[in-house]
Parts: sequence; structure tokens; C-alpha cells
Amino acid sequence: KEIYKEYKDWKLIIIGDGEDKKNLINLANGIKNIEFTGFLEPYEYYQRASIFCMTSIFEGFPMCLTEAMQFGCVPIAFDSFPAIHDIIIPQQTGELVCPFSKREYIQKITYLMQNDSYRNELSKKAFNHVKKYDIKKIVECWINLIER
Repeated sequence: KEIYKEYKDWKLIIIGDGEDKKNLINLANGIKNIEFTGFLEPYEYYQRASIFCMTSIFEGFPMCLTEAMQFGCVPIAFDSFPAIHDIIIPQQTGELVCPFSKREYIQKITYLMQNDSYRNELSKKAFNHVKKYDIKKIVECWINLIER
């Protein structure tokens, strides 16, 4: 709500359903460049996206981040759970925000939106970083562990 007027050529697409959906739709009233899709397969959206915003308070190992990074999306998330550090390396493969700092989230996302070269650099690094989670590499690790 605080940045949409300055970035009219950007669109926020919220994919999914949940108990907060109606409240979020009400909060977004009057914002033209926001869309709520409901629950659906996200892959076509990952292909079109530049930035993937995660606002979860806690996750185990959020697969949505690694999925988005496989498409070159730059992730931004709160640094509020340990596994996030396995996925996002700040200023290299994405951006981490001090837990629940709305102001910092706004600053980092606007910086990503304004700086194509920085965003593209993070996109390339994010894409390469998540290759370590490729199923072939993970299976190989399990086989080596079991054989030991």
C-alpha cells in the first residue's frame, strides 16, 4: 500500500487461499496493481515474476522459495526461522529482512524494483544456488550416507 503508486508498472500477485484472504482483499481495496488468484499451480507465475515475496512468520523448509529461485525469481523474506539461511544468502541469492520490520521490507523491495542490474545479478545467483537441491544431488547424498 505504501509503494504501489510509485511503481504502477509493477504488479503484486497473491497466490493461495487462507483464513486471511478476505481481510487482505479488504486491505487492498483501491490498489489497482494487485491481484488475488486463489489457490492454483504457481509455475506460470514463477516464470513471469522478478521477485518472490515471502512474509511467513515461520516455515520448516519453504519449498516455494526454492521453486521460485529455479525460475530466477529473487526471494525476499523475513529472517525469522533458521532454515531461511540455507536458502537465502543476503545480497547474493536474495534479501533477508529483520523479523517483521515493515519499513526494511519496503526499503529492500523498492531497491530490488529500482535496480535492474542488482536484481538480475541476484536472480542468476539464486538460480545457481538452488541447484544444490536438485533431486539427483540429494539422492546421491542419501546413497552415500546409507552406504557409509
